[in-house]
Amino acid sequence: MISEVLCRKRSGRLRVMSLLRTLVAFLMVAPAASATTFDVPYWSRRPVIDGDLAEWPALAFRHELTDPSAPGRAANGIETQMTWNLDGFWIAARISDADLFDVPPSLRIEQFHQYDSVQVYLDPMHDSKRSMNRDDLDVLMLPDGRWGALRGDELIAQWTDARVPQRVSSPIAVQYAARRTDDGWSFELGIPWDALGVSYQYRLLKVDVAMNDWVVTHPPAVEPMLGKEALLASQAPDAVGPAPEVGTQLWPISWLGERDFGYPDRWATVRLVGGPAAYERWMRERSASSLLALGAVLVVVAAAVAAVVMAGIHRRRVRRLLARWEAEAGTTSVVVQSPFDDTPSGPQVVTDAREAEPASVPPDTGGARARMFADQVLAHVRTHLTEDLSPAALAERMHVSVRSLQRHLREGLNTSPQDLVLAARLAAARTLLEQGGLRVGEVAARVGFDDPSYFTRRFRAAYGISPSACTRSVASRTLADPDD
Repeated sequence: MISEVLCRKRSGRLRVMSLLRTLVAFLMVAPAASATTFDVPYWSRRPVIDGDLAEWPALAFRHELTDPSAPGRAANGIETQMTWNLDGFWIAARISDADLFDVPPSLRIEQFHQYDSVQVYLDPMHDSKRSMNRDDLDVLMLPDGRWGALRGDELIAQWTDARVPQRVSSPIAVQYAARRTDDGWSFELGIPWDALGVSYQYRLLKVDVAMNDWVVTHPPAVEPMLGKEALLASQAPDAVGPAPEVGTQLWPISWLGERDFGYPDRWATVRLVGGPAAYERWMRERSASSLLALGAVLVVVAAAVAAVVMAGIHRRRVRRLLARWEAEAGTTSVVVQSPFDDTPSGPQVVTDAREAEPASVPPDTGGARARMFADQVLAHVRTHLTEDLSPAALAERMHVSVRSLQRHLREGLNTSPQDLVLAARLAAARTLLEQGGLRVGEVAARVGFDDPSYFTRRFRAAYGISPSACTRSVASRTLADPDD
Protein backbone atom coordinates (compact mmCIF):
# COMPACT_ATOMS: atom_id res chain seq x y z
CA MET A 1 0.00 0.00 0.00
CA ILE A 2 2.76 2.38 0.98
CA SER A 3 4.65 1.51 -2.19
CA GLU A 4 1.61 2.29 -4.32
CA VAL A 5 1.26 5.68 -2.63
CA LEU A 6 4.93 6.41 -3.16
CA CYS A 7 4.65 5.40 -6.80
CA ARG A 8 1.68 7.67 -7.28
CA LYS A 9 3.47 10.60 -5.62
CA ARG A 10 6.59 9.98 -7.72
CA SER A 11 4.44 9.80 -10.89
CA GLY A 12 2.67 13.01 -9.94
CA ARG A 13 5.97 14.79 -9.32
CA LEU A 14 7.25 13.60 -12.70
CA ARG A 15 4.20 14.96 -14.46
CA VAL A 16 4.55 18.28 -12.67
CA MET A 17 8.24 18.47 -13.53
CA SER A 18 7.44 17.67 -17.17
CA LEU A 19 4.85 20.42 -17.29
CA LEU A 20 7.26 22.86 -15.68
CA ARG A 21 9.98 22.00 -18.19
CA THR A 22 7.50 22.49 -21.05
CA LEU A 23 6.40 25.84 -19.61
CA VAL A 24 9.99 26.99 -19.14
CA ALA A 25 10.86 25.95 -22.68
CA PHE A 26 7.83 27.83 -24.01
CA LEU A 27 8.71 30.96 -22.06
CA MET A 28 12.27 30.76 -23.33
CA VAL A 29 11.16 30.42 -26.95
CA ALA A 30 8.16 32.78 -26.95
CA PRO A 31 10.12 35.94 -26.11
CA ALA A 32 12.68 35.05 -28.80
CA ALA A 33 9.91 34.77 -31.37
CA SER A 34 8.57 38.22 -30.59
CA ALA A 35 11.80 39.96 -29.56
CA THR A 36 13.09 40.42 -33.13
CA THR A 37 10.82 42.66 -35.16
CA PHE A 38 11.87 44.56 -38.25
CA ASP A 39 9.97 47.40 -39.91
CA VAL A 40 9.99 47.13 -43.70
CA PRO A 41 8.97 50.38 -45.45
CA TYR A 42 6.71 50.88 -48.46
CA TRP A 43 8.17 51.78 -51.87
CA SER A 44 5.73 52.83 -54.59
CA ARG A 45 8.06 51.83 -57.42
CA ARG A 46 8.39 48.28 -58.71
CA PRO A 47 12.04 47.13 -58.72
CA VAL A 48 13.53 45.90 -61.97
CA ILE A 49 14.48 42.31 -61.18
CA ASP A 50 17.90 41.97 -62.83
CA GLY A 51 20.23 41.24 -59.91
CA ASP A 52 21.54 44.83 -59.78
CA LEU A 53 20.76 46.54 -56.48
CA ALA A 54 21.80 50.06 -57.57
CA GLU A 55 18.19 51.22 -57.96
CA TRP A 56 17.11 50.19 -54.47
CA PRO A 57 16.17 53.24 -52.36
CA ALA A 58 17.94 54.33 -49.24
CA LEU A 59 14.68 53.99 -47.32
CA ALA A 60 14.58 50.20 -47.84
CA PHE A 61 15.13 48.03 -44.78
CA ARG A 62 18.76 46.89 -44.50
CA HIS A 63 20.39 44.22 -42.37
CA GLU A 64 24.04 43.14 -42.47
CA LEU A 65 25.58 40.00 -41.01
CA THR A 66 29.11 38.62 -41.13
CA ASP A 67 29.74 35.18 -39.71
CA PRO A 68 31.79 35.92 -36.57
CA SER A 69 32.96 32.35 -36.14
CA ALA A 70 34.19 31.52 -39.63
CA PRO A 71 37.98 31.91 -39.93
CA GLY A 72 39.88 33.70 -42.69
CA ARG A 73 38.37 33.54 -46.16
CA ALA A 74 35.34 31.72 -44.77
CA ALA A 75 34.28 34.86 -42.88
CA ASN A 76 31.70 35.82 -45.46
CA GLY A 77 28.56 37.87 -44.97
CA ILE A 78 25.24 38.95 -46.38
CA GLU A 79 23.60 42.37 -46.60
CA THR A 80 19.83 42.04 -46.97
CA GLN A 81 17.38 44.68 -48.17
CA MET A 82 13.58 44.50 -48.10
CA THR A 83 10.65 46.60 -49.20
CA TRP A 84 7.03 46.11 -50.27
CA ASN A 85 4.37 47.66 -52.46
CA LEU A 86 0.92 46.82 -53.77
CA ASP A 87 2.38 44.18 -56.10
CA GLY A 88 4.28 42.08 -53.60
CA PHE A 89 7.17 41.60 -51.19
CA TRP A 90 10.67 42.38 -52.48
CA ILE A 91 13.98 41.07 -51.13
CA ALA A 92 17.50 41.75 -52.36
CA ALA A 93 20.91 40.83 -50.97
CA ARG A 94 24.63 41.18 -51.57
CA ILE A 95 26.61 38.11 -50.55
CA SER A 96 30.33 38.40 -49.93
CA ASP A 97 31.82 34.99 -50.67
CA ALA A 98 35.48 34.63 -51.64
CA ASP A 99 35.01 31.05 -52.88
CA LEU A 100 32.01 30.28 -55.06
CA PHE A 101 31.93 26.70 -56.32
CA ASP A 102 30.32 25.63 -59.55
CA VAL A 103 26.90 24.07 -59.07
CA PRO A 104 26.10 20.86 -60.98
CA PRO A 105 23.53 21.46 -63.71
CA SER A 106 21.25 18.63 -62.65
CA LEU A 107 20.08 19.24 -59.11
CA ARG A 108 16.73 18.76 -57.52
CA ILE A 109 15.31 21.70 -55.62
CA GLU A 110 15.79 19.97 -52.28
CA GLN A 111 19.53 19.68 -53.10
CA PHE A 112 20.12 23.39 -53.71
CA HIS A 113 21.19 23.99 -50.13
CA GLN A 114 24.16 21.63 -50.63
CA TYR A 115 25.94 24.42 -52.52
CA ASP A 116 26.53 28.14 -52.06
CA SER A 117 22.99 29.42 -51.86
CA VAL A 118 20.53 31.59 -49.98
CA GLN A 119 17.24 30.47 -48.50
CA VAL A 120 14.37 32.85 -47.75
CA TYR A 121 11.75 31.46 -45.39
CA LEU A 122 8.36 33.17 -45.29
CA ASP A 123 5.36 32.71 -43.04
CA PRO A 124 2.86 35.09 -44.67
CA MET A 125 0.09 34.37 -42.14
CA HIS A 126 2.38 34.86 -39.13
CA ASP A 127 0.78 31.78 -37.56
CA SER A 128 3.42 29.03 -37.53
CA LYS A 129 4.94 27.80 -34.30
CA ARG A 130 7.70 25.17 -34.18
CA SER A 131 7.14 23.58 -37.61
CA MET A 132 6.35 24.90 -41.06
CA ASN A 133 2.76 24.57 -42.17
CA ARG A 134 1.18 24.57 -45.63
CA ASP A 135 1.27 28.36 -46.13
CA ASP A 136 4.97 28.66 -45.24
CA LEU A 137 7.45 29.01 -48.09
CA ASP A 138 11.15 28.20 -48.43
CA VAL A 139 12.67 29.83 -51.54
CA LEU A 140 16.12 28.43 -52.41
CA MET A 141 18.32 30.52 -54.74
CA LEU A 142 21.60 29.77 -56.50
CA PRO A 143 24.16 32.28 -57.84
CA ASP A 144 23.63 31.00 -61.40
CA GLY A 145 20.00 32.23 -61.50
CA ARG A 146 18.25 28.97 -60.63
CA TRP A 147 15.67 28.95 -57.88
CA GLY A 148 13.07 26.64 -56.41
CA ALA A 149 10.46 26.66 -53.68
CA LEU A 150 9.46 24.24 -50.94
CA ARG A 151 6.35 24.47 -48.80
CA GLY A 152 5.66 23.27 -45.30
CA ASP A 153 3.51 20.16 -44.99
CA GLU A 154 1.81 19.06 -41.77
CA LEU A 155 1.12 15.58 -43.20
CA ILE A 156 4.81 14.92 -43.63
CA ALA A 157 5.32 15.88 -40.00
CA GLN A 158 2.67 13.30 -39.07
CA TRP A 159 4.20 10.53 -41.23
CA THR A 160 7.77 11.00 -40.08
CA ASP A 161 9.78 12.73 -37.44
CA ALA A 162 11.22 15.19 -39.97
CA ARG A 163 12.26 18.34 -38.15
CA VAL A 164 11.52 20.55 -41.18
CA PRO A 165 8.53 18.98 -42.95
CA GLN A 166 8.56 20.25 -46.55
CA ARG A 167 7.44 19.34 -50.04
CA VAL A 168 8.19 20.80 -53.45
CA SER A 169 5.87 23.72 -54.03
CA SER A 170 3.52 23.96 -56.97
CA PRO A 171 4.65 26.61 -59.50
CA ILE A 172 4.41 30.15 -58.19
CA ALA A 173 4.93 33.46 -59.98
CA VAL A 174 8.23 34.40 -58.35
CA GLN A 175 10.61 36.84 -60.03
CA TYR A 176 14.28 36.12 -59.41
CA ALA A 177 17.58 37.25 -60.89
CA ALA A 178 21.18 36.86 -59.72
CA ARG A 179 24.54 38.07 -60.91
CA ARG A 180 28.18 37.53 -59.94
CA THR A 181 30.09 40.41 -58.35
CA ASP A 182 33.76 41.02 -57.62
CA ASP A 183 33.45 39.72 -54.07
CA GLY A 184 30.60 37.24 -54.40
CA TRP A 185 27.12 37.56 -55.86
CA SER A 186 23.85 39.43 -55.50
CA PHE A 187 20.20 38.70 -56.17
CA GLU A 188 16.74 40.26 -56.32
CA LEU A 189 13.58 38.36 -55.45
CA GLY A 190 9.98 39.49 -55.93
CA ILE A 191 7.05 37.46 -54.56
CA PRO A 192 3.54 38.65 -55.45
CA TRP A 193 1.00 38.74 -52.67
CA ASP A 194 -1.14 36.31 -54.65
CA ALA A 195 1.69 33.76 -54.58
CA LEU A 196 1.87 34.15 -50.80
CA GLY A 197 -1.88 33.73 -50.52
CA VAL A 198 -2.35 36.92 -48.51
CA SER A 199 -2.94 40.63 -48.95
CA TYR A 200 -0.53 43.34 -47.91
CA GLN A 201 -3.23 44.47 -45.50
CA TYR A 202 -2.19 41.67 -43.11
CA ARG A 203 0.86 43.83 -42.29
CA LEU A 204 2.67 41.07 -40.32
CA LEU A 205 4.68 38.10 -41.54
CA LYS A 206 7.66 36.04 -40.42
CA VAL A 207 10.87 36.03 -42.44
CA ASP A 208 14.22 34.29 -42.19
CA VAL A 209 17.16 34.79 -44.56
CA ALA A 210 19.80 32.06 -44.39
CA MET A 211 23.12 31.70 -46.22
CA ASN A 212 24.68 28.33 -47.04
CA ASP A 213 28.40 29.01 -47.44
CA TRP A 214 30.32 25.93 -48.53
CA VAL A 215 34.11 25.99 -48.18
CA VAL A 216 34.94 22.75 -50.04
CA THR A 217 33.86 21.39 -53.38
CA HIS A 218 31.90 18.13 -53.30
CA PRO A 219 29.48 16.00 -55.28
CA PRO A 220 25.80 16.34 -54.38
CA ALA A 221 24.73 14.12 -51.50
CA VAL A 222 21.66 11.89 -51.70
CA GLU A 223 18.60 13.72 -50.40
CA PRO A 224 15.39 11.95 -49.37
CA MET A 225 12.68 12.35 -51.98
CA LEU A 226 9.69 14.28 -50.70
CA GLY A 227 6.78 11.86 -50.44
CA LYS A 228 5.27 9.50 -47.88
CA GLU A 229 6.97 6.26 -48.96
CA ALA A 230 10.29 7.94 -49.68
CA LEU A 231 10.26 9.79 -46.39
CA LEU A 232 9.44 6.65 -44.45
CA ALA A 233 12.26 4.85 -46.23
CA SER A 234 14.63 7.69 -45.44
CA GLN A 235 14.04 7.11 -41.72
CA ALA A 236 15.84 3.77 -41.95
CA PRO A 237 19.46 3.66 -40.71
CA ASP A 238 22.08 4.61 -43.27
CA ALA A 239 19.40 5.69 -45.74
CA VAL A 240 21.17 9.03 -46.16
CA GLY A 241 24.84 9.76 -45.94
CA PRO A 242 26.35 11.67 -43.02
CA ALA A 243 25.50 15.32 -42.67
CA PRO A 244 28.20 17.82 -43.69
CA GLU A 245 30.43 19.05 -40.89
CA VAL A 246 29.80 22.64 -39.91
CA GLY A 247 33.12 24.42 -39.63
CA THR A 248 35.06 22.23 -42.04
CA GLN A 249 32.76 21.82 -45.04
CA LEU A 250 29.92 24.28 -44.47
CA TRP A 251 29.33 27.55 -42.68
CA PRO A 252 25.55 28.07 -42.59
CA ILE A 253 24.14 31.14 -40.85
CA SER A 254 20.88 33.05 -40.83
CA TRP A 255 20.50 36.79 -40.45
CA LEU A 256 19.67 36.21 -36.77
CA GLY A 257 22.79 34.11 -36.19
CA GLU A 258 21.20 30.65 -36.31
CA ARG A 259 23.08 27.65 -37.70
CA ASP A 260 20.01 25.49 -38.28
CA PHE A 261 17.10 26.70 -40.37
CA GLY A 262 13.44 26.02 -41.03
CA TYR A 263 11.93 26.64 -37.59
CA PRO A 264 9.27 29.40 -37.66
CA ASP A 265 9.59 30.17 -33.96
CA ARG A 266 13.14 31.40 -34.72
CA TRP A 267 12.16 33.65 -37.61
CA ALA A 268 11.95 37.41 -37.31
CA THR A 269 8.64 39.22 -37.37
CA VAL A 270 8.45 41.68 -40.25
CA ARG A 271 6.03 44.58 -39.94
CA LEU A 272 4.96 46.35 -43.13
CA VAL A 273 5.03 50.09 -42.47
CA GLY A 274 3.93 53.01 -44.60
CA GLY A 275 1.58 52.46 -47.48
CA PRO A 276 0.31 53.77 -50.78
CA ALA A 277 -1.21 57.20 -51.24
CA ALA A 278 -4.97 57.43 -51.65
CA TYR A 279 -4.75 58.04 -55.40
CA GLU A 280 -2.51 54.97 -55.84
CA ARG A 281 -5.00 52.74 -54.04
CA TRP A 282 -7.84 54.25 -56.06
CA MET A 283 -6.01 53.60 -59.34
CA ARG A 284 -5.24 50.03 -58.32
CA GLU A 285 -8.87 49.30 -57.48
CA ARG A 286 -10.02 50.34 -60.95
CA SER A 287 -9.97 48.03 -63.94
CA ALA A 288 -8.00 48.79 -67.10
CA SER A 289 -11.16 49.50 -69.10
CA SER A 290 -12.50 51.94 -66.53
CA LEU A 291 -9.13 53.70 -66.40
CA LEU A 292 -9.11 54.01 -70.19
CA ALA A 293 -12.62 55.42 -70.14
CA LEU A 294 -11.63 57.84 -67.41
CA GLY A 295 -8.58 58.88 -69.41
CA ALA A 296 -10.72 59.54 -72.48
CA VAL A 297 -13.12 61.64 -70.42
CA LEU A 298 -10.25 63.62 -68.93
CA VAL A 299 -8.80 64.26 -72.40
CA VAL A 300 -12.16 65.55 -73.62
CA VAL A 301 -12.59 67.73 -70.55
CA ALA A 302 -9.04 69.08 -70.87
CA ALA A 303 -9.61 69.87 -74.54
CA ALA A 304 -12.86 71.64 -73.71
CA VAL A 305 -11.24 73.66 -70.94
CA ALA A 306 -8.35 74.57 -73.24
CA ALA A 307 -10.81 75.67 -75.92
CA VAL A 308 -12.71 77.84 -73.44
CA VAL A 309 -9.49 79.39 -72.16
CA MET A 310 -8.20 80.12 -75.66
CA ALA A 311 -11.56 81.57 -76.66
CA GLY A 312 -11.42 83.86 -73.65
CA ILE A 313 -7.89 84.97 -74.55
CA HIS A 314 -8.88 85.73 -78.15
CA ARG A 315 -12.01 87.58 -76.99
CA ARG A 316 -9.99 89.82 -74.68
CA ARG A 317 -7.49 90.55 -77.43
CA VAL A 318 -10.23 91.56 -79.85
CA ARG A 319 -11.90 93.79 -77.26
CA ARG A 320 -8.60 95.51 -76.48
CA LEU A 321 -8.02 96.17 -80.17
CA LEU A 322 -11.51 97.59 -80.63
CA ALA A 323 -11.15 99.78 -77.55
CA ARG A 324 -7.80 101.07 -78.80
CA TRP A 325 -9.18 101.91 -82.21
CA GLU A 326 -12.15 103.74 -80.74
CA ALA A 327 -9.75 105.77 -78.62
CA GLU A 328 -7.64 106.63 -81.63
CA ALA A 329 -9.84 109.12 -83.44
CA GLY A 330 -9.96 108.84 -87.21
CA THR A 331 -8.03 105.56 -87.49
CA THR A 332 -10.90 103.07 -87.63
CA SER A 333 -12.39 104.21 -90.92
CA VAL A 334 -12.86 101.67 -93.67
CA VAL A 335 -13.87 101.43 -97.32
CA VAL A 336 -16.11 98.36 -97.55
CA GLN A 337 -16.33 96.43 -100.77
CA SER A 338 -19.26 94.23 -101.72
CA PRO A 339 -18.46 90.56 -102.23
CA PHE A 340 -20.55 90.71 -105.42
CA ASP A 341 -19.11 93.82 -107.05
CA ASP A 342 -15.69 95.12 -107.87
CA THR A 343 -16.78 98.68 -107.05
CA PRO A 344 -17.80 100.09 -103.72
CA SER A 345 -21.56 99.98 -103.16
CA GLY A 346 -24.02 100.71 -100.42
CA PRO A 347 -23.23 102.86 -97.43
CA GLN A 348 -19.56 103.69 -97.27
CA VAL A 349 -17.27 105.20 -94.74
CA VAL A 350 -14.56 107.18 -96.41
CA THR A 351 -11.41 108.10 -94.57
CA ASP A 352 -8.17 109.74 -95.35
CA ALA A 353 -6.35 106.60 -94.28
CA ARG A 354 -4.35 105.18 -97.19
CA GLU A 355 -2.98 101.68 -97.52
CA ALA A 356 0.76 101.86 -97.27
CA GLU A 357 2.94 99.96 -99.66
CA PRO A 358 3.98 96.64 -98.19
CA ALA A 359 7.56 96.55 -97.15
CA SER A 360 9.80 93.97 -95.61
CA VAL A 361 10.55 94.51 -91.97
CA PRO A 362 14.10 95.65 -91.27
CA PRO A 363 16.22 93.54 -88.97
CA ASP A 364 15.53 95.99 -86.14
CA THR A 365 12.09 94.86 -84.96
CA GLY A 366 11.90 97.14 -81.96
CA GLY A 367 8.67 98.67 -80.73
CA ALA A 368 8.39 101.56 -83.23
CA ARG A 369 9.24 99.51 -86.30
CA ALA A 370 7.03 96.64 -85.21
CA ARG A 371 4.13 99.06 -84.71
CA MET A 372 4.76 100.58 -88.16
CA PHE A 373 4.66 97.12 -89.73
CA ALA A 374 1.48 96.24 -87.80
CA ASP A 375 -0.19 99.42 -89.07
CA GLN A 376 0.70 98.43 -92.63
CA VAL A 377 -0.94 95.03 -92.12
CA LEU A 378 -4.00 96.69 -90.56
CA ALA A 379 -4.34 99.11 -93.48
CA HIS A 380 -4.31 96.23 -95.93
CA VAL A 381 -6.88 94.28 -93.89
CA ARG A 382 -9.29 97.24 -93.65
CA THR A 383 -9.41 97.70 -97.43
CA HIS A 384 -9.66 94.01 -98.29
CA LEU A 385 -12.13 92.68 -95.75
CA THR A 386 -13.87 90.29 -98.13
CA GLU A 387 -10.69 88.74 -99.45
CA ASP A 388 -8.58 85.87 -98.16
CA LEU A 389 -6.95 87.24 -95.03
CA SER A 390 -5.48 84.05 -93.65
CA PRO A 391 -2.06 84.27 -91.95
CA ALA A 392 -0.46 82.69 -95.03
CA ALA A 393 -2.11 85.18 -97.41
CA LEU A 394 -1.14 88.17 -95.22
CA ALA A 395 2.44 86.93 -94.89
CA GLU A 396 2.71 86.58 -98.67
CA ARG A 397 1.27 90.08 -99.16
CA MET A 398 3.72 91.58 -96.65
CA HIS A 399 6.68 89.56 -98.02
CA VAL A 400 7.47 87.86 -94.70
CA SER A 401 7.09 84.36 -93.29
CA VAL A 402 4.07 83.41 -91.24
CA ARG A 403 6.25 83.14 -88.14
CA SER A 404 7.65 86.63 -88.71
CA LEU A 405 4.16 88.02 -89.30
CA GLN A 406 2.97 86.55 -85.99
CA ARG A 407 5.98 87.87 -84.12
CA HIS A 408 5.72 91.42 -85.53
CA LEU A 409 1.98 91.68 -84.82
CA ARG A 410 2.54 90.42 -81.29
CA GLU A 411 5.29 93.01 -80.73
CA GLY A 412 3.47 95.88 -82.48
CA LEU A 413 -0.17 95.41 -81.38
CA ASN A 414 -0.01 92.49 -78.92
CA THR A 415 -2.29 90.44 -81.13
CA SER A 416 -2.33 87.61 -83.65
CA PRO A 417 -3.18 87.74 -87.39
CA GLN A 418 -6.55 86.03 -86.80
CA ASP A 419 -7.55 88.40 -84.00
CA LEU A 420 -6.46 91.45 -86.02
CA VAL A 421 -8.63 90.41 -88.98
CA LEU A 422 -11.60 89.61 -86.75
CA ALA A 423 -11.38 92.95 -84.93
CA ALA A 424 -11.13 94.88 -88.20
CA ARG A 425 -14.19 93.13 -89.61
CA LEU A 426 -16.23 93.67 -86.43
CA ALA A 427 -15.30 97.36 -86.31
CA ALA A 428 -16.35 97.79 -89.93
CA ALA A 429 -19.59 95.88 -89.25
CA ARG A 430 -20.47 98.13 -86.34
CA THR A 431 -19.92 101.20 -88.50
CA LEU A 432 -22.24 99.84 -91.16
CA LEU A 433 -24.90 98.83 -88.61
CA GLU A 434 -24.84 102.26 -87.02
CA GLN A 435 -25.28 103.90 -90.45
CA GLY A 436 -28.38 101.74 -91.02
CA GLY A 437 -29.99 100.67 -94.27
CA LEU A 438 -28.60 97.15 -94.37
CA ARG A 439 -29.81 93.88 -92.91
CA VAL A 440 -27.54 91.91 -90.57
CA GLY A 441 -26.80 89.27 -93.23
CA GLU A 442 -25.80 91.95 -95.74
CA VAL A 443 -23.48 93.60 -93.24
CA ALA A 444 -21.89 90.25 -92.44
CA ALA A 445 -21.22 89.59 -96.13
CA ARG A 446 -19.80 93.08 -96.73
CA VAL A 447 -17.18 92.67 -94.00
CA GLY A 448 -16.13 89.13 -94.94
CA PHE A 449 -18.29 86.78 -92.82
CA ASP A 450 -19.72 83.83 -94.75
CA ASP A 451 -21.94 82.65 -91.88
CA PRO A 452 -24.34 85.24 -90.37
CA SER A 453 -24.77 83.10 -87.24
CA TYR A 454 -21.02 83.02 -86.64
CA PHE A 455 -20.92 86.79 -87.23
CA THR A 456 -23.68 87.31 -84.66
CA ARG A 457 -21.84 85.25 -82.03
CA ARG A 458 -18.57 87.09 -82.59
CA PHE A 459 -20.27 90.51 -82.57
CA ARG A 460 -22.08 89.75 -79.32
CA ALA A 461 -18.87 88.47 -77.69
CA ALA A 462 -17.00 91.65 -78.69
CA TYR A 463 -19.62 94.32 -77.97
CA GLY A 464 -21.99 92.68 -75.54
CA ILE A 465 -25.03 93.17 -77.81
CA SER A 466 -26.29 91.46 -80.95
CA PRO A 467 -26.04 93.09 -84.39
CA SER A 468 -29.83 93.39 -84.60
CA ALA A 469 -29.91 95.10 -81.20
CA CYS A 470 -27.29 97.54 -82.45
CA THR A 471 -29.47 98.32 -85.50
CA ARG A 472 -32.58 98.81 -83.34
CA SER A 473 -30.77 101.18 -81.00
CA VAL A 474 -29.67 103.31 -83.95
CA ALA A 475 -33.23 103.33 -85.34
CA SER A 476 -34.69 104.33 -81.97
CA ARG A 477 -32.24 107.20 -81.68
CA THR A 478 -33.14 108.35 -85.19
CA LEU A 479 -36.88 108.38 -84.39
CA ALA A 480 -36.27 110.23 -81.16
CA ASP A 481 -34.24 112.92 -82.91
CA PRO A 482 -35.53 113.30 -86.52
CA ASP A 483 -33.43 116.42 -87.10
CA ASP A 484 -30.24 114.46 -86.51
